[in-house]
Amino acid sequence: MNKKITYLFLALLLPVLVFVFLKYFGKNEFDIPVYYSAGVSADTLQNECRFTVRGQYYVADSVLKKWNRKGSVILFSFSRHQETEWMNELIKDGKLEFLQQVCWNCGEDKLKDCIFFLKEPYNAVLIDDQRRIRGYYKLGNREEMDRLEVELKILLKKY
Repeated sequence: MNKKITYLFLALLLPVLVFVFLKYFGKNEFDIPVYYSAGVSADTLQNECRFTVRGQYYVADSVLKKWNRKGSVILFSFSRHQETEWMNELIKDGKLEFLQQVCWNCGEDKLKDCIFFLKEPYNAVLIDDQRRIRGYYKLGNREEMDRLEVELKILLKKY
């Protein structure tokens, strides 16, 4: 009987010790990918956009000059009104004060194809404060909205 109590105690103590060790000595870090860090090639672009960029691709300042980007992340969305409302709720609920949302008309095909390289089914692109593309999202899809929320929290935590 005494051995059973000892084994039971060890069986219960071991997971607790592992949890405590990981809690105090472990470090959870997640990273969001930076798109086009090796440059932009012709296979990324649509037919009407022909240029190549070597090295990290940055969104042009002429596109971003309307918004004050200091310490903020910009989400460009090319979506319908209802999806924009869902995004506004996410911003309000998540207290994402360093996020700027920019809504474009769906007719801005040149901007979608040649600047942001946005392909179907995605209708939103996330730009960090260093003008790099950090993610593509399909607003209106619950799983994509959850992924966007998590990635925004990770990205904004770094800034």
